Amino acid sequence: MDSVTAKNIGSSAIYYVWKKTPKQKHFEMSYIDKQERFFCHHAKNVIKPGEVINFIFSFKSSVTGIFTETWELDLLPKNLKPLPPIRLKGHAITTDPNTEFRD
Repeated sequence: MDSVTAKNIGSSAIYYVWKKTPKQKHFEMSYIDKQERFFCHHAKNVIKPGEVINFIFSFKSSVTGIFTETWELDLLPKNLKPLPPIRLKGHAITTDPNTEFRD
C-alpha cells in the first residue's frame, strides 16, 4: 500500500474523483492489459475546508510481473494550478517451491 496526502486550505468544499488514465499502445502489436491491479480506497468523496485526507492505493495481482498505471485527481471546483498525475508501480512475485531440490 502507498498513499498520497492532500489538505484543503480553502474555504469551500472540494469534490474529488481519482481517475485511471487510459493506457496507450506504443506499438501496433502492443497488448493492453485490462485487468485491474491498482485500487484507490476512497476514489471519490468531498474534502471539507481545513480537512486533511490520506488517499490510499493498493496493488494486487494474480500473475507475476511488473505493472504500472497512471492516475489523475479531478477536482471540483477546478484547481488553478493543474495537479500532475501520479504513476503507480507494482511488483508481483512468486516463490519457487522447488528451489531446495536444485541445490
